[in-house]
Amino acid sequence: MIISMTRSGLRLQGTASATPFASEEPTTGWPWRIMNHKRTLVTVGMYAPSSRLETAGGLYYYRFSLATSKVLSVVSFADGFHVSPDAARANLNEPFESRIIPRAHWSRTLVGDFVQTRLRELSLISLDRGFIHGIRSDSDFVSTIRSASIVELQWTEYFGLAPLVRNMNRQAAVVGVVHDVVLQRIEREVARRGFLYRCSAGHVRVKMYSRRERRLLSYLDHVVVFSEKDQSLVSDICKDAVCHIIPPEVPSYAVSPTEKYIVLFEGALSRPENVDAVRFLVGTIWPDVLRARPDAILRVAGSGAPEDLNDLLEAHPSIHATGRLANMADAYAGISLCVAPLQLGAGLKFKSASAILSGVPLVSTTCGIEGIPFAGDIWCVADDAAKFASAIVSALNERGRAWAEAEQLKAAASREFGSDALQARVAQLYNEILQGMEDDANGASRSER
Repeated sequence: MIISMTRSGLRLQGTASATPFASEEPTTGWPWRIMNHKRTLVTVGMYAPSSRLETAGGLYYYRFSLATSKVLSVVSFADGFHVSPDAARANLNEPFESRIIPRAHWSRTLVGDFVQTRLRELSLISLDRGFIHGIRSDSDFVSTIRSASIVELQWTEYFGLAPLVRNMNRQAAVVGVVHDVVLQRIEREVARRGFLYRCSAGHVRVKMYSRRERRLLSYLDHVVVFSEKDQSLVSDICKDAVCHIIPPEVPSYAVSPTEKYIVLFEGALSRPENVDAVRFLVGTIWPDVLRARPDAILRVAGSGAPEDLNDLLEAHPSIHATGRLANMADAYAGISLCVAPLQLGAGLKFKSASAILSGVPLVSTTCGIEGIPFAGDIWCVADDAAKFASAIVSALNERGRAWAEAEQLKAAASREFGSDALQARVAQLYNEILQGMEDDANGASRSER
């Protein structure tokens, strides 16, 4: 059973005939494929693409889907483990159709959930069996895949669906969108541990993730990455991967600094790398900033913080934790500076790109500005806590110069991370894929004659 959002409302679908893009035509043979090129793109991911998603990856998925819908008819399937039927109502007026696949009933019990969690830990970068069972058993999903020209898989764990997709439709091109390179994230986590762990269990863990990620990437016809850095990492893991660089569209905000000296860190505090960054900022960097600028205020914007982190933030009178914000523009109101003291994680950091695109001075670690081609021109890149604190103080003391330099970067950021740039790159990629499929089909037809 699939829960589908249409412009007329929520409906349940359980048969192929309910699918607007399903076809009674045979799905083999290139003449049929050519007629149906404009065809349908089926995208599968963690969420239903929506403007209401709070995570950077979720909002990227939404903007990517908007850009894709200008080239193809788009049907998105979301993992019911992460999305409720009510969450899909936000898509009623979007140019794509959203559907939600519930997990199999047995996987939603306490025992089933426990078993799924353990299996995912053992198999690495994987989907729970309840979701896979839901996909296999739903005729509507199968028929929609069979009618697709392209199947797009968002987030690395969903690349594991590629063999199943190929069994349903051998002619469709399978594209995977890498939000971050998992192996890099694991390597950074292991590097933070002790020497004995790094040389024993950590070494084994890195090897296991490397093999698993290589296998997942090998399933794909095309791989989309955000930056040259990620392209290099993917190529190192899987040399045969066909990579395309499409930087994300990131939000920008109108910012006017006030007389107060407000430093902003923003990010989902449910993510371990952001929690680690806030602890590093509050525990090691911020005391040095206050000694030089007692009037400085740290604004931590993000929801999902663990209880002990909330206690840490509340203990500092100079720190204001906003919690969940209805509008992220509120986080940027009146700020003087953005900071990205990240030491863990992988992929392009949207918070850093947004700061640059908004014309706000930025102090970041090397990790925090990875994937941004002009990152060397931000106010300061510092991995040492003392240097990071000094850079914050200098940006506050020289606010006029810091803002003037940040303003100069906005144009470059717009060319890299703006809406027009994303739409042009997505259109180019998918038109090239479709053209390649038609060329292959024409070649196959000539050889048959």
